[in-house]
Amino acid sequence: MPDSFKFSHIGWAVSSIEKSIPIFSVLGYSADGSVCKDTKRGVNLLLLKNEEGNIIELVEPVDISSPVTNILNKMGPTPYHICLSCSQKDFEDNKKLLLNNRFIELHKTEEAPALRGDKVSFFYSSVIGLIEIQLHEC
Repeated sequence: MPDSFKFSHIGWAVSSIEKSIPIFSVLGYSADGSVCKDTKRGVNLLLLKNEEGNIIELVEPVDISSPVTNILNKMGPTPYHICLSCSQKDFEDNKKLLLNNRFIELHKTEEAPALRGDKVSFFYSSVIGLIEIQLHEC
């Protein structure tokens, strides 16, 4: 992995955020904020964090048209994506790296409601699945 990518979080597809919170709390995770709706992607989102600072993003479909619904129907609750962060100055080089390695960019970069204004872009690899790139300036 290039030095310019840093691990951010794992997105976890769930059918119910409300029912998932108590289970993840047994594993040491608690809500870091409140549920937010991402109308562009058709999901509700909630960040959970543990004492070490590890983050899980719960991803719940808002209705049957959400792409997450298909994942849940096929696999049940499951890790959905991995999110890596990078700075704006590294984004174009990282995007070229992904595209040159057969990733497909699924949409233009846009603001992510759950990530407090950071922008994200999703890339797909037929070998490893969905990767979210978070543009994050520290």
